[in-house]
Formats: sequence, structure tokens, C-alpha cells
Amino acid sequence: MDDIKHLFKENTKTLVVIGLVALLIVAGSVVRCSAIHTTQPEDPSTQEQIEQTEQTTQTNQQEEGETNQQAISELSELGVQAIESPGVLEAELNAMLEANTWAATNETATLNFEDNVFVERTLNKETKHPYAILAAKKATDTTGNLTTITAAIETDGGVYVLETTTLVSDESNSVSMTLTSPMFASAGYSRVEAAEEIEVQGINDEVIKAIGGKQDELVEEISEWCALHYPSAHTAEFTGRIVTDQNKETVTLTFEIDSTNPRTIQAILYTEDMTFVIAGEGQVK
Repeated sequence: MDDIKHLFKENTKTLVVIGLVALLIVAGSVVRCSAIHTTQPEDPSTQEQIEQTEQTTQTNQQEEGETNQQAISELSELGVQAIESPGVLEAELNAMLEANTWAATNETATLNFEDNVFVERTLNKETKHPYAILAAKKATDTTGNLTTITAAIETDGGVYVLETTTLVSDESNSVSMTLTSPMFASAGYSRVEAAEEIEVQGINDEVIKAIGGKQDELVEEISEWCALHYPSAHTAEFTGRIVTDQNKETVTLTFEIDSTNPRTIQAILYTEDMTFVIAGEGQVK
């Protein structure tokens, strides 16, 4: 709480703003890839199919935007004002958060920021929260290589301190970034270099026959899933394992992905409507 007050005292905001944030802190409870490989429609000559795909995409984007706006409306008046009129450093921090993909150790969880909503994902859970950067402070060490930004962040669960570090290596000229805050479920995140697309390997004639010629859809679904859960993965290699369940009418394929922590995933085809669902299976032995 003292850290958050200190941020505002060094910021240009008024004492009234400080008082409002203090009330938020008292009232608030402590809670907690993306590159997508796209494919052309199976029959690109069918204009109707193309138009339907575009309309579906536009509808999904509109619904997501409305959901985000509804979530942001749960913030205080101060939080909404901070979103609408951010300071220079606050806008810089927000741009950095949105421009990068963040992952926990061994990519056990990923974190993304977009349109003042952050989403944390694990294999079994996804949580979404609105956020507003109320105030921020930047500090650089004597070498000029380490920069720290400390910020007061309001979410639907309260007001928290967020700390980011950016370290530039003199030897390799590489940049590493970390992100920590008690508002996250994971203890901390680091920036990862998200792959632009994922290469699905080992799809032979047997696989193509088993999935009814839906190899393009398979590649797209695996790419989208890995972009969200394992953004550093570049390849997904078919292990040769195919399981057909006639009763449940499913065909399950197993792939090994080359993320930071190599794992196997399953691509499950539901033959009734010929749609795929991707699921994590566990760490490669």
C-alpha cells in the first residue's frame, strides 16, 4: 500500500486521485502466439464460403470487443479515466505489455495483454481481467542496462503493484524482460520470442485418410493452440500414434512440440461435424 501511495506522490496526479486510490486499496481484495497460422478455405473458388468465414471472423471480433468493454466497465471511475487519458510513461508501459507474449517458467502458463484486458492461460484454465495503469515510475541502474518500471494497476480484484524489468546484455546485445505482480496467478513471467508460425511435421497419407482430408484445418488448429499455450514452439511432429474410437466417433492424433519444455499434445477430430479440439497430454518422457 505504501509503495502504491509513493507512486502517486511522484506522479503529477492530484491529492484527490491519491485519496481515491487509497479507498480502492482498502476496499479491494487481493486476487489474483501470438502468431496464428492461417490457411485458405478448402475450396477458395467458393465465394460464399469465403464470405461466411469473413463474416464469422468479424462477428467474433465484435463480440470479443463488447466483452472487453463490459469487463472494463467493472473498473472504478478513476480506472476508466486512466485508460482514456493515460500519462506518457503509463502509455509506454501499456504498449510494452501488449506488444509482447509472456510465459511462466517452462511455459506452464502464458499471459497476454490486449485492449486493457489481460488473459492468463494454463492447460486447464483461462482467466480474463480488465486492468488500468493508474501511475508508473521508471528507474535505470548506473550501467544503463537495467530498467525497472513500477506501476499501480487497478483490476476487477483491487489495486496492485506491477514491476517490469528490462535487461540489455552488453555481450550479446540481447534483451530480456520480466513481469511480476500479486495480481497474477503465476509467480512471474518472462518475455518469450513467439514463433511466427508452427510447422506440423509427419502428416502422411495414413493421417490424411484418417482425418478425412482435413490436414489444413489440423495445422491451423494446432498453430492457434500453440500460439496461446506454447508460443515458443516452432514444430509439432506426429508421433505415429492414431487412436480411433468408434463409440465416441473420434480420431485422436498425438504430436510432440519443441517448446521450452517439450510436451506432447493431442489433436482430437470429432467425426460427426469434422471439427478438431486440441488438448495437452503431458510432458515428454
